[in-house]
Amino acid sequence: MDLKKKYISNASAQSLGRVCTMGANFVVFILAARLLGTELFGQYSYITVFLGLAILVAEFGTTSVLAADIGRIVEEAPVYWGNFLILRLLITLIVIVAAIPIAWLVRPDLFSSLLVGLLGLFFLGSRFFDALFQVYGRPWYSFWGSALYAVVFALFSVVILFLQRPLFDLIVIYVLANIIYTLFAGWLSLSLLRPSFRWRWTIQKQILSIAVPVGISGILTLVHTRADTFMLAAMKGDYAVGTYNSAYRFLDMAVIVAVMLSSPMLPILSKLAQGERDGLRRSYGRILELLTSVIVPGALLVPLVSGLFVDLLFGHAYWEVAPLLNIMAWIGVLSFYSLFNFVVLVAIRVVNFQMWLGAATAILNVVLNYFFIPIFSFYGSAWTTLLVECIFVLVSFLYIIKSIGNIFSLQIWWRIGAACLLIFVVVHVSASLTLPWRLTLAVVAWPGSLMLFKVPFWKTLSR
Repeated sequence: MDLKKKYISNASAQSLGRVCTMGANFVVFILAARLLGTELFGQYSYITVFLGLAILVAEFGTTSVLAADIGRIVEEAPVYWGNFLILRLLITLIVIVAAIPIAWLVRPDLFSSLLVGLLGLFFLGSRFFDALFQVYGRPWYSFWGSALYAVVFALFSVVILFLQRPLFDLIVIYVLANIIYTLFAGWLSLSLLRPSFRWRWTIQKQILSIAVPVGISGILTLVHTRADTFMLAAMKGDYAVGTYNSAYRFLDMAVIVAVMLSSPMLPILSKLAQGERDGLRRSYGRILELLTSVIVPGALLVPLVSGLFVDLLFGHAYWEVAPLLNIMAWIGVLSFYSLFNFVVLVAIRVVNFQMWLGAATAILNVVLNYFFIPIFSFYGSAWTTLLVECIFVLVSFLYIIKSIGNIFSLQIWWRIGAACLLIFVVVHVSASLTLPWRLTLAVVAWPGSLMLFKVPFWKTLSR
């Protein structure tokens, strides 16, 4: 199977699995926003963000290392897999012990819900099986595991919400669904690779040598993207948290899509990185051209539909979410670039710089939020995240160019820029027209501008 077909197979399986997960989370999210009210939904958002931070700390970059390394080894694979699981369990236990007193200090009113989530932390962060399924030629196992999780989580959460049960019950269902997923995925993995739990310090060092900088960077990146939730809670209350996270959930969905598209590339690009770097440079340059031709025009169209979209999904009580969505659209564009760049950087093993970059952007995010939140509330948080993400993406591009050479073809990129500018003009010049006409013009202008400026979209896609 050539690289293109292998990528399509892996991406299709993982994408369908993540679509199931994303669909279940979206249904629960919309119902929670409507049925809980803004204040209680803010508390639910706070709990999920806190647990998300704990999951990322416990993951500590090890999943990316597994995806990059497991396909390179054969004889040592059972021992490597066993040592990976031991390491993940140890890190998770450390995180649980450290996070429990923090949860009590920051939100004693939500402690019971935070505690049950932390106790199930290993299961909440068990999506590492996807890398194993991909490398061993069973990518569709990812779909079956995710589909099972989606059904259990959505079904029981909907019941809990309509019965108006406490938030604690909703978090219990979240943990239970992840436990079921972990047991099922673990059972499937036994037919592919049985772990050998023989401690090997050399393997632990091999994993940690890449995982430590990636993990620290990931934690700091989460600070510069989600510190605003905790600061909003402290400075503006649960209403601001609920409103902000209503918009942020759509950004989370965009990130999930970016992960779906980028994650299957890691084992493939890791093999390319072992050979000729020039081939990797050309391939990634074409990927960026395709990506930009889709995500930037998409972000330009968001202001046309954000108001109507929010009103239909959440109701008029969440009207302040629409302007936030317009900002989040551009944070989503930068998140796509960030995640795709991350895959390339891990493949070429250039990751150490992310520690200082993550620290710098985290500090900048906290400082700007400290000044902007009292004045602009959640809008200040959104603009802060956009600015900091710009800096993060720019630096990561510089390191990629330094490592594998220039990935941007001016001959192509000026055409993409001109096409996007034309779409922008169409969207804003048509402001006096009704929404259906504006949408029609914008949708026609999208492919039309690509063809007008001869952007080689389909030619590049077919390669």
